[in-house]
Amino acid sequence: MRMFLSIALLTAPWCSAFAQAPASTLPALPESWLTPRVYRIGGGVSAPVPTVRPDPAYDPSARSEQIQGEVQISIIVDTAGMPQNPRIIKSLDPRLDKKALEAIAKWRFKPSLKNGQPVRVEATVALTFRIADIRPSAAASQFQPGPQPSTSGR
Repeated sequence: MRMFLSIALLTAPWCSAFAQAPASTLPALPESWLTPRVYRIGGGVSAPVPTVRPDPAYDPSARSEQIQGEVQISIIVDTAGMPQNPRIIKSLDPRLDKKALEAIAKWRFKPSLKNGQPVRVEATVALTFRIADIRPSAAASQFQPGPQPSTSGR
C-alpha cells in the first residue's frame, strides 16, 4: 500500500504545478543536499598542505599558571584551502583552546585533490603550547590528515 501511495502522489495532477512554479515558491532543498561531500585522505585523495600557519598567542594568565600541552582541532579544509567548522577534539584549557581556534582560523592550505580536482577533506591540527617557547613556534604545530577509513570491510 505504501508503494502505491508514493506512486500516486508522484503522478498526481497537482505535481505539475511545481514544475511551472517560480523558483521562489518551490520548497527549499535540505541542507545536506547542498553541502559538498567531505573526503578522507587516501584512496586517491591527497592531503592538504599548510601554506600559512600563524602561531597562536599564549594567553597571559595561562602562561602565569604555567599551563602547557597540546590542543587538537578537527577542521574541514575546503576547496579554496580555507579551514571550516573547527572543533576542539582534545582540550587543554579554555583560554588556550580559544587562542588555538583563533589561530587556526587564519591558517591557509593548498587544497586536497581527487582526480586533479580540489575537494573538501577532514583534517586534524595539533598546536602545542610550551612555556619555554614563550609562544608556540611553527615547529610545535603539527598538521595531520583526518581519520583514515576503516579497513574492517565496511
